Amino acid sequence: MYEKDYDDKMQEMLSDKKTYLAIKANPTWGHQKTNNSLVSRLQNLALIDAKTAYRLKRPQRNVREYMVYPKYINHSGRYINSIRLPEDYVLVSFDVTSLFTSIPTYMIPGIIINRWQDIKQNTDINLDLFLEIIDFCLNGSYFSYKGKFFRQIHGTAMGNPLSPTIADLVMEALLENVARKIDFPVPVLKKYVDDLILALPPDRVTDVLNIFNSFNNNIQFTIELAKDRKIPFLDMVLIRQTDQTIRTEWYSKPMASGRLLDFHSCHPLHLKMNTIANFIQRVRQFTTNSPKEAANITINELLRRNHYPAALRHRLLNGNIRNTERNTRNSSDDGGTVVYKPMLFVNDLTQRLSKALKAAST
Repeated sequence: MYEKDYDDKMQEMLSDKKTYLAIKANPTWGHQKTNNSLVSRLQNLALIDAKTAYRLKRPQRNVREYMVYPKYINHSGRYINSIRLPEDYVLVSFDVTSLFTSIPTYMIPGIIINRWQDIKQNTDINLDLFLEIIDFCLNGSYFSYKGKFFRQIHGTAMGNPLSPTIADLVMEALLENVARKIDFPVPVLKKYVDDLILALPPDRVTDVLNIFNSFNNNIQFTIELAKDRKIPFLDMVLIRQTDQTIRTEWYSKPMASGRLLDFHSCHPLHLKMNTIANFIQRVRQFTTNSPKEAANITINELLRRNHYPAALRHRLLNGNIRNTERNTRNSSDDGGTVVYKPMLFVNDLTQRLSKALKAAST
């Protein structure tokens, strides 16, 4: 993107007065002061120790790090290959349009209060202080652009570590609301953050979508129907079989380039091997109710396109992947402190230096 195009896009976004508020001065000092006050209160109540308080008061840290940990919501499972669908139902997926930035902050305290009996099982903070900290964390999202400061006043910020937890709370509240309004059984409803997969009667799909979209005007869903008995969901494509069971395959979007770390790229070999090992694991994990050969065909083709030699592809597909962890971990035999130092990778030279350093340490 050209600089002018980027600037035009930023100016367009910042002109949305319902989402961003211009601030006259840098709010960092006041924000840090409030943060330190909240941390001191947590310490005085013996909810955190002195070491934690010191860390949370450092300028590059804040109380949001502490609040992000009491998550209690478990995502619904990704895997639905054991389900048998009713013959007269269809698979559909719902997806929220920009969930984080669509959540109205005014609704968050009410959702927390309604779920407090569950939340309090995972924190010793009382409700009033909990809500005060949540308010501070969510309303303290600000940024600068071309010397001017702005605060986000609508939605939860993408970079805020508390946003995923809040999004989970909102989605759980939304699903509970929807469940009370649907008057027929829904045999499949799986959630991962804001991605949903459902099995519905064909003549009720629009009704259900309207129910979802009626929860809040800011939180709106898009819909995708299964085509040719297939529907994408996260990193999988769900395939409805003739016996109404589901098999899954690893999925990449049509716009995906298919690029991994090219075998001839200037990267350490262990990094390439780790990348490929993770890729193979994901493809096999997301390919279910299918012969192993089906996953191997997908893996082999992508490795071939990224110029991995045939002999190496054969070894990888047959599980002969060397212990890459051993190649990426420095260890100390004498039990002393291990010190890590970054080093620029220069092909051939770095490998020789690494061997020399390992030989010197033994």
